[in-house]
Amino acid sequence: MLEGEPGAGKSVTLRHVTQVMAHRATKSKRLDPIIPIYVNLKELNLNVGRNPNSDLIRSFVLKVLNRSNNRDIDEFLEQNFDDGLKTGTWLFFFDSFDEIPDVLSSVEADLAIRTYAQAIADFLGGLNSCRGIIASRQFRGPGQLGWPRFRILGLSRSRRFLLIRRAALETKPEADLLSGIEIASEEIRAMATNPMFLGLLVEHIRNGREFPDNAHMVFEDYLQNRLDRDADKIARRFQLTVVQIRETAESAAFCMAADPGLGGLSPQWNALVESIAKAGLTYHDRALAALEYIKLARSESASTDLESRSFTFAHRRFQEYFATCVVLKHPLRVTPEKLLTDGRWRETAVVLCQTQRIENISALLQHAEQLVSNMAAEISSPRPRAAQMFAHVWPEKSLHLLRLLQEGSKRRDILSEQLRSRETLNKPVSSR
Repeated sequence: MLEGEPGAGKSVTLRHVTQVMAHRATKSKRLDPIIPIYVNLKELNLNVGRNPNSDLIRSFVLKVLNRSNNRDIDEFLEQNFDDGLKTGTWLFFFDSFDEIPDVLSSVEADLAIRTYAQAIADFLGGLNSCRGIIASRQFRGPGQLGWPRFRILGLSRSRRFLLIRRAALETKPEADLLSGIEIASEEIRAMATNPMFLGLLVEHIRNGREFPDNAHMVFEDYLQNRLDRDADKIARRFQLTVVQIRETAESAAFCMAADPGLGGLSPQWNALVESIAKAGLTYHDRALAALEYIKLARSESASTDLESRSFTFAHRRFQEYFATCVVLKHPLRVTPEKLLTDGRWRETAVVLCQTQRIENISALLQHAEQLVSNMAAEISSPRPRAAQMFAHVWPEKSLHLLRLLQEGSKRRDILSEQLRSRETLNKPVSSR
């Protein structure tokens, strides 16, 4: 298991190790060198009525290995793939476990996580003897496999300073950035240990901006600058404005999270356009291609056929940011229940808590209070004698909700006294 926060470097690590090992394998004089295979699981989507199992993982891996539909590759795999599984020739790097479409909504080790984790374990084990590494966000990782777990730690103070120094800022902006981090909110200080976010924060200061109050401001500045930087190229090549590109990006990102029929964060191009139309959101022709052109998005396949061509944002954080922008403009598009209990909307809920006026998120906070009260009542209710022998079990989704509220309230006091009160955790509440 390889765990880490978004932007910590999980994918970079796996891709780097894959390249190094592949290079060594080409230079090896052994007849059976270990050959690394990198597989991004974000496209792993079940057919209707099918359950995750080792055969599903096998067929998906083969599909990934022969994306180009090449006859020679197909022949090689037919002759060598199964033998490699049995002898342990392949070393699999499974990236983005937490972005498997069925896992996206999970907030804890539920059935979806357990079944996909077991399917991968069965694929590697049994009659096969291959090793594998699974990368995932910590709170949606398959920890119950019992595999050794490695975690990518945040940047230490010295490494953070080194990254900032190598960014070659002017003397004053660099000093402002370093001092700003020291006195920043707990959220910003924690995020500044993330390599990706710290890089964006450096660019935020380089562009002459004030030190930000929250992470959303940093992503806003970075992505808007990327769009503005390429405005002329976009206009010449696609006859589109920056506003049109942004509108389409927000619509696509929102539908990826809101429409389960799209199958996750790497949907087919045509299906995504249809979903945007059904949602009544804005779409501009050629805008998806423009997002790929300026590298805010990419296609996971080389096909030019829109029936099979997929679309995904360059990083999960970009999709979360653009989807959040839609909710900020149209708060009623996502219910408080989904915002608080669906893993797809966690970051959006945090941003709402951190940036919106209390009266604008009153329905969200009231629903949070009701959920916490119901969970408290569940804890307080008598348990059967047999169950009392076992350790306390938190109510379903309670840890996710409490973490979300804790992060959302770091910058300001948004929680009512009753919600904060320890009394709430002991007082049974009748359901409404």
